[in-house]
Amino acid sequence: MQLMFVYIAVLIAAEGVAVGLGQIVELYYPSLSLIAFMALFMVMLWVAWVIAVRLTRGRATA
Repeated sequence: MQLMFVYIAVLIAAEGVAVGLGQIVELYYPSLSLIAFMALFMVMLWVAWVIAVRLTRGRATA
């Protein structure tokens, strides 16, 4: 259960980064902003999971 809470917290922070980068891309290349945001959105789902597993791995075995 703790893994899911950590995952959600990390995911919220990571998606904030994705939104921010999407906004920056939109300033310079409006037609690419949706593609950039969607790519970052999908990558952040995986990255957040990897980070959450690494953060909680030591606690689960102790």
